Amino acid sequence: MAKSFSMSGESPRIPHLAKEGSELFDLRDDVDDAFTRGEVATRKVTILAPAIKLMRAAPPTLVGAQPNAVLELISLYLRLVVGSEVLAETADNLAVKYVDGSGVAATAAIEMTGFIDQVANVNTKGVPLADVILTDAQGVNTPLVLHNIGDGEFTGNASDDAILEAFVSWKKHSLV
Repeated sequence: MAKSFSMSGESPRIPHLAKEGSELFDLRDDVDDAFTRGEVATRKVTILAPAIKLMRAAPPTLVGAQPNAVLELISLYLRLVVGSEVLAETADNLAVKYVDGSGVAATAAIEMTGFIDQVANVNTKGVPLADVILTDAQGVNTPLVLHNIGDGEFTGNASDDAILEAFVSWKKHSLV
C-alpha cells in the first residue's frame, strides 16, 4: 500500500540505503531546498477585515517573492469567516496576480457575489489559468498577491471582525 505525505512546510523523511551497506540515512539531510525536488508548498494567509476592505489599493501578499525564481500557482481556496455584520460588494471580484494589482493574472476572476456578502461562513476557490505567459520582468523575483479587480473596495462589516483565510499552494521554479 502506497503512503501519501501532506506538505506542512517540511518534506517527509524518506529512508534510503547508504552506499556502505544497510545503514539508513535521511535524504532530507542531503538536499538544501525542498523546491529543487519539484514539491508543492502550501500556506494559510489570514486577511483581517481592514485589509479585506483595501484589497484593491493594497493587495495582500499570498506568497513572497523568491530570489531568481518564478512562482507557479497550483491552487487557491478561500474561506470567509463572517463577522458581526456582512461585507458588501458592488461588482468587485478577486484574482491572484503577480507583483501587484497591475500584474499579470494567475487566476480567472473569483466571483464575490454570493461569497463576500454572506451571513454564514462560506468557501470558494480560485481557478489557476492554464496558460500564464510572463516576461522575466513580470514573473521573476515577484510575489503572488490577492487583488480586488473590481472598480471599488469592499465595504460593510463596521465591527471589522470578518476574516478571509486564503489557502494557497504553489511551486517555485528556480532559474539558477
